[in-house]
Amino acid sequence: MGLSKWSKGGRTDEEMVKLMAKSGCYYFAYGIESANPEILRNIKKKETIGEIEKAIEIAEKNGISCQGFFIFGLPGETVETIKQTIDFVQKSRLSRAQFLILDVLPGSELWYNLEGKFIPNWRKNSYKEPEWLPNGLSKEDLLMAQSEAFRRFYLNPKRFFKLIKLVDLKQLGYLIKRLKDYRLLPRKN
Repeated sequence: MGLSKWSKGGRTDEEMVKLMAKSGCYYFAYGIESANPEILRNIKKKETIGEIEKAIEIAEKNGISCQGFFIFGLPGETVETIKQTIDFVQKSRLSRAQFLILDVLPGSELWYNLEGKFIPNWRKNSYKEPEWLPNGLSKEDLLMAQSEAFRRFYLNPKRFFKLIKLVDLKQLGYLIKRLKDYRLLPRKN
């Protein structure tokens, strides 16, 4: 559920969050996408970075853990906007974060806007292989940004030790696979 579902006039409804926590809610996942205001406007996000930060603060204050989802490679993305997003996430109060590469989905506005500017690859792993590149960025730029974002976020000692407590040994194989997928561990060829 997006931030606007809990908002009144752009502000998170703290009373609603309190009720959700009281009823047993312990986790929010926000599709933040980018920390750059221009990119957020380009993709028609209704929330500002300030509203997002406030929503995370209210949730955390009420004992609700927050995860943010971010996309690298949105229209207008540059090396600078990527750095802005990574810096935002690093400083944020999020307990988890996911960094994805833009996937241009059939039927989306972006699909029609980019028609003829890329060839879809239906066999690719959409979360880790770009199919369209913003002007001035390479595939390597996006892949390096994704790896750097994961490293900087999860290798923060405070976050790392808090999350390691949540890992079930049965999940270890999956966790190692994902670390390799995001180029955080060496892969055997």
